[in-house]
Amino acid sequence: MRASHADRERTTDVLRSGFAEGRLDKAEFDRRVDLSARAVTQGDLQRLILDLPNGPLAGPPAVPQSQVPATFYPAPPAPNYHVPGVYPGPGHPGWMVPPPNAPTNRLAIGALLCGLGGMFYGISSIPAVILGHKARAEIRQNREEGDGLAVTGLVFGYLGIAFWALLILVIGTFTL
Repeated sequence: MRASHADRERTTDVLRSGFAEGRLDKAEFDRRVDLSARAVTQGDLQRLILDLPNGPLAGPPAVPQSQVPATFYPAPPAPNYHVPGVYPGPGHPGWMVPPPNAPTNRLAIGALLCGLGGMFYGISSIPAVILGHKARAEIRQNREEGDGLAVTGLVFGYLGIAFWALLILVIGTFTL
């Protein structure tokens, strides 16, 4: 924290009492008073009176420089990454283009659409289950995207089959 004029005065008072008690000689007293007049932070002031009784100065004792964590030191300047020849940009022979994303499996998309349609039209639940299992096999083999679509199609397909089977059973029981 930056030091105020009042902080400098309190530090000078502590130095005067230390000189009056014989803890400082004249040269040391003059040197410390001069440094207190030029101090910028409270830490600078407290380092001047660290070996003297606190006197009128209140506050926590100063922390020696070696105990300050490295987090509080200024950050080193960032390196310049745009140096010609060191970090090439797009179009440079050394520039690496990121690999394209894997394509989404078309059977997985079909499984999802058939599974959603099976909730309304029962017959499309069966193709949803078939397409979902085939899509998962192809996805593992060809390392494609779309496993979530295939699993969702399978879930809706099985739910559609169960729903329509239960509906047929209920209707069949009540019509007899």
